[in-house]
Amino acid sequence: MLRVERFGIAGFGGRGRLIARKLTDFGFDVVGVHDSNPAQLANAQFRTFRDLDDLIKLDPDMLMVTSWPSSHAAMTEKALEQGLDVFVEKPMGASLAESLQIVRAQRRAGRLVAVGYVERLNPAIIKLQEISDAADVVSSREIRIGLTPPTYEPGVLLDLGSHGIDMAHHLFAKEPKVRSASLTAEEQGRPEYECVIELDLGDTHSYVEARYGNIRRRRLELETDYEYYEITYTPASLKIGLPPPKLRKRPRNFEDLEQLSKNVETTLDLPRKEPINVMLQDLAESLRKGSVMDPLCTADQALVTAKAIDEVKKTATHRYVKKPAARLETETE
Repeated sequence: MLRVERFGIAGFGGRGRLIARKLTDFGFDVVGVHDSNPAQLANAQFRTFRDLDDLIKLDPDMLMVTSWPSSHAAMTEKALEQGLDVFVEKPMGASLAESLQIVRAQRRAGRLVAVGYVERLNPAIIKLQEISDAADVVSSREIRIGLTPPTYEPGVLLDLGSHGIDMAHHLFAKEPKVRSASLTAEEQGRPEYECVIELDLGDTHSYVEARYGNIRRRRLELETDYEYYEITYTPASLKIGLPPPKLRKRPRNFEDLEQLSKNVETTLDLPRKEPINVMLQDLAESLRKGSVMDPLCTADQALVTAKAIDEVKKTATHRYVKKPAARLETETE
């Protein structure tokens, strides 16, 4: 009889509900869900638990930690100590100390820990790695804009910026060194709503920009000495650009300038796959094999991002600017 993996969900907010629903759609068994807030458990289609220990006693194959980052470390360590494998949403911990706590617990327990940097499974990233050599990339820039949440907690650096740092580490296989960083908040003591980070990863210079706004944008650009790549994460797309076949050495008029901009661009066909679906299927396969499958993010890899985030916090310049309220566009006749 085919084995069906059994999952528990710790943290039954929006992300936890989404993951629980998708696991069920794939035919996996969600044995129960936990949340300390009873309102979150209302109308749940699964067994509910206010106490995480009661869910752990059901001995699921993997605990999915999808709570606020501030509770990731305690929940993950508890599950590991009870012999469970764990998936923990990004960021792995709310601080470097909490990320280290998870890594040390994982090493003591000898269990699996995978971290939810889901863009590693994006079809555009998979294709990019198939057709390009990361060693040729001299510069990359990720721009990530998310819709302004009701609360800025835990801040855009952990929420959105961590994706860009993890992606740079994933693509270039080097530990990121922070060259400069800027964080913008509405006032001192409030979580930042914008971050701009410069990183060095070996010979590659990377920029990571993230902010909350009134639109949703996920874009990655990479340049080599000979071509460039443009990636849109959602919907997934990948474009390759090459210089024009004939290029004058020095532009002399407007037509020359136009010619300089007529790059040869090719948009590649990509499979239409939702990254979170691939991630959940790879998690189940990781359980069967007893190791975290590439390109899922391991605890050690997530620790690299946590260290870079900690360095950003220590070295960043801070600005305090009141964030503009959302503007409603109205048509007038």
